[in-house]
Amino acid sequence: MVYIQSLGSFFVSLVVSGLVIYLVTMFLGSGKGIVTALLTAFVGSVIYALAYVVPTTFLSTLVAGIAWLLAIRHFYNTGWLRAIVMAAAIWFVAGIVSTFLPTLAGPF
Repeated sequence: MVYIQSLGSFFVSLVVSGLVIYLVTMFLGSGKGIVTALLTAFVGSVIYALAYVVPTTFLSTLVAGIAWLLAIRHFYNTGWLRAIVMAAAIWFVAGIVSTFLPTLAGPF
């Protein structure tokens, strides 16, 4: 049962992350679709899961951040500066969404 709940949580967070990536990249002028955004979200979650194998928190964050930028560069055919802007915007919007989304259902 725990595995089913974990899998469900993973897919919900994947869809929310994909939607955030899609909206941010559309706002920034990317011509890519929702499938690319979902694939980018999936690769990002794999990158961060693998990066936590590195024992140092700072080092794992640095490795994951660079890998995430490489993934954005690859999927959106862009340069380093635009990938950094996209990643910063995605992290900003994801932070807002993660703050407000869990509270939308109310105290039920």
